[in-house]
Amino acid sequence: MLDTILRSLASETGQDLVSKIGVPTEKLDDLFKVTGEVAQDEITNQVSKGGLDTVMNLFSNGANSNFADGLQNNLVNNLVSGFISKLGLSPELSQKAATFIVPTLIGLITKENEKTPSNDASPLNSIFSLGDKGGGGLGDMVKGFFN
Repeated sequence: MLDTILRSLASETGQDLVSKIGVPTEKLDDLFKVTGEVAQDEITNQVSKGGLDTVMNLFSNGANSNFADGLQNNLVNNLVSGFISKLGLSPELSQKAATFIVPTLIGLITKENEKTPSNDASPLNSIFSLGDKGGGGLGDMVKGFFN
């Protein structure tokens, strides 16, 4: 499902990344590939450390907690690093691209996540394949969090 969201992200932001931010057209496919890898790694890492509540907060329509803001900043910073190291983009261009992409990415994931009740992590499990991360599985983590 992350692939579907990345295609939507590319559709919504691709032209602006080229025309407004200055990302070379030939780098767009790889830019979205790196975005998916970084998002997958960052969210999986957060959940494996017991931060499912932070992930649920980030991808909700509610106000972000300090932890969710930190997760969003980590996404931006890791995207910047990935764009520089994997795509050879300048630090300035990488920063502009990452700060442009992340809010839209969060919005698209939130839209999927908000299709279920706020305590249901199944959309995030589908998007990020979180089922076996962090030991007992997402279902056990959700039960533990909400009990």
